[in-house]
Amino acid sequence: MEQAQHVCRSFLLLTTMVVVALMPELSSSADVPETTEETIGRISQTGFLSQWRVPFQAKVALSEINDPPGQDFSLHDLVRTANDTDDAQLNALGLSREQQAWAKNNTLLVGPVADGAVLGLRECHRRFKYERWNCPIHRSETFQKVFMIGGREAAFLYAIQAAGISLAVARTCSKGKTGGSCGCDKIWKQGGGSDIKPNASWSWGACSDNIHFAHTQTLNLLAGPNEENGDRAHQQMMERHNYRMGLEIAKDRMQFLCKCHGLTGSCVHKTCWFSVSKIQIIGRALMRRYGRSIKVAPDSAKQKLVPQDTERKVDIKDSLHLHQSPSYCDRDPVVGSLGTAGRECGQRRVKQSICPTLCCDRGSMPRRAVLHKQCNCRFEWCCRVRCDTCEEVEETYKCKR
Repeated sequence: MEQAQHVCRSFLLLTTMVVVALMPELSSSADVPETTEETIGRISQTGFLSQWRVPFQAKVALSEINDPPGQDFSLHDLVRTANDTDDAQLNALGLSREQQAWAKNNTLLVGPVADGAVLGLRECHRRFKYERWNCPIHRSETFQKVFMIGGREAAFLYAIQAAGISLAVARTCSKGKTGGSCGCDKIWKQGGGSDIKPNASWSWGACSDNIHFAHTQTLNLLAGPNEENGDRAHQQMMERHNYRMGLEIAKDRMQFLCKCHGLTGSCVHKTCWFSVSKIQIIGRALMRRYGRSIKVAPDSAKQKLVPQDTERKVDIKDSLHLHQSPSYCDRDPVVGSLGTAGRECGQRRVKQSICPTLCCDRGSMPRRAVLHKQCNCRFEWCCRVRCDTCEEVEETYKCKR
């Protein structure tokens, strides 16, 4: 019980539960963004505000939350007002003194932090769609258990949300929406952070996303000073490492972009800048590290984590976890497992590779659905496209119960 209380003080867990309460269902087909009043009403119905005493007024405007089908997830506009934030409320949330000071001094970054948290959770949900633990972002109680266990899933969550927050903050800085607290990233121009140097064919231009400022601010917010002892201190070391790992991957995946200048597209000269990558690129890299995450144990004498396999070396870009994860095959509320019975395990083309593992060798069963899709589209003069409606039978598979 004591460990659970300590883990619930984690700022990342709090952030996760905040955005879970704020996010509409991903399966929603609504095309119209929520109004502020609708959002307040939905949040009130969850009982979340009264339960956690969130230190922000419930004035939240959401837009672009329902991404068009097939489109990459993008940063949506999530605007929050941090009115009437007092010490008692912040203390009740379990924030450290440093985190309380950060929240008060960086009110214009609260929105981007929420942006990034949502971005990270969505990518987690997408990446784990066909895994036994499927990152159930609308079941906040399961997240508590994942953090308590300290397995490889927790390591991924720490990393992807730190990366997501840094992307959102970096982009907000370059757009000049922070009231002057940050702007374009000048470290690249000063020769730091990259081996790329300008030459006769190109020069620095435009505005590079401020990943260095975002990196620092994310660490300041998430990885406060180590004020715990015993098991909780080891948990904090794991958290910090995976925060940094996610941030390093985000920085490594920065895109070097250029724009040509010259008559008739001759590209006589180029101006270039660095831009943050899509969260999918970072999620793919973190998923590879999830698969080869290193189990570590505390070395109390050196106050660090060391691999249980003494022949392995730990790098800043490795995922680290403290404990073995459960199988997640069967429903078990104690460990936050929803089980895999009834889960979709793919279409015919991926059944053989996914279903046996996801279904824990219980077998799968087909489900057929008739879909109506546009087909035989042609252009008619002038000026319209006419399509027929065709029936298509889609066969998917679900794990047996």
